[in-house]
Amino acid sequence: MPPTRSATSPPARCKVALLTYGSTAHSDARRIGTMGGGGAGAPSPLSNMTDPYGMTLISNYAMVARRHMHQYGTTSEQLARIAVATRAHAMRNPQAVQAMTDLEFQDIREITVEDVLNSRMIADPLHLLDCCMVSDGGGAVVIAAPEVARDCRKKPVWIIGSGEATSYSENGSDITVSAAAQSAPRAWAEADVRPDEIDVAMIYDSFTITVLVMLEDLGFCKKGEGGAFVSEQRLRFDSPLKPALNTDGGGLSSNHPGMRGIFLLIEATRQLRGESTSQVPDARLAVAHGNGGMLATSHTGGTIVLARD
Repeated sequence: MPPTRSATSPPARCKVALLTYGSTAHSDARRIGTMGGGGAGAPSPLSNMTDPYGMTLISNYAMVARRHMHQYGTTSEQLARIAVATRAHAMRNPQAVQAMTDLEFQDIREITVEDVLNSRMIADPLHLLDCCMVSDGGGAVVIAAPEVARDCRKKPVWIIGSGEATSYSENGSDITVSAAAQSAPRAWAEADVRPDEIDVAMIYDSFTITVLVMLEDLGFCKKGEGGAFVSEQRLRFDSPLKPALNTDGGGLSSNHPGMRGIFLLIEATRQLRGESTSQVPDARLAVAHGNGGMLATSHTGGTIVLARD
């Protein structure tokens, strides 16, 4: 279903665009997660009220997780199911297994909820296996106009909807709500599809709580119902319940070189072409959602809906 152009749309000035990303975060031994939202550098409006008191990136996400538990009764067992599902997908992906090997993961295998809960506490209530790896990595995506894409070597995957938003810190705001609550409705409306039609959800997974919050804010379930939603075994590629989650293994078990948005687009494209190592049967619709910054403070959200012919 190639995108259509309205009668009032201006002609495209760009026929082909290259989107790239690369990082050597692991080789550089970057302290991702252990610093404040602004990282190392001069004080900023984002960090000057938090960094002096010891707030780190990971403790910020732990605060969101604890608040979600307080408001909605979410449990650590429910968060752990996200890590379990993505590790199952990672073990089917040779690149993910190699990454875990290179990073000297211990006992590389599928994991259980108990494994997650028994891994050491990093920032209460987030355990080690609730947290993403830190790896090197890079990727590239070619985005082409329909007239170019139709003549490419492989069948194109179409971008049918998009939305972006920035969420700012506010007094009295709900820190369990992300910018996805603003970007997703725009993407769904442009694509003219509903969340329950989506076969594959590629969602940025810096931590398990990131995924839980964004499943809610993307509209897969109501706010506060994410814990029950992920407990229904619907996240695996071979589940009859939609959507499958992060079928490459995600940032939790495949790669996380600092930013991960491009890998969401790549795996969503593989799924819609039938090329994934955890292939969802007859996948026709996918969503890729990225998050920048830190939840509960100023952060961004970008939602892309993709489809195959």
